[in-house]
Amino acid sequence: MLRLEGSNAEEDLMVINALIGMYAKCKEMKIAQAMFEDIDRRDRNVVTWIVMIGGHAQHGDANDALELFSAMLKNEYSVFPNAYSISCALVACTRLSSLRIVEVHKQIIGLRFGTLRLSRRVTQKHQQLVLQIGF
Repeated sequence: MLRLEGSNAEEDLMVINALIGMYAKCKEMKIAQAMFEDIDRRDRNVVTWIVMIGGHAQHGDANDALELFSAMLKNEYSVFPNAYSISCALVACTRLSSLRIVEVHKQIIGLRFGTLRLSRRVTQKHQQLVLQIGF
């Protein structure tokens, strides 16, 4: 397990996140997943989660992407989603025409009225999906 300690922990995580993202973009999800799982849960940040969720969503593994999105919110060291993580989850929902959009929908509504302002693109994607599945 990778333990990020010392004065360069943030920089180390940035490099690891970049490597996970590179493997995900190259469709090497097993390697990306192995690196992700090697990072201690308390050391993962929102970028760590986004590169994995986005990689799965991009390459048609929508169920895996949504499982990771749920895990990001539910684990003991939960990470607050941002517009990018929600956008990745919406891509996965679109691929599935998933009823699991309810979970993502709750996050979007919470963020829209919370402190984080969502981009117009994320809001439009959300509205399109809601109309598509008749939510």
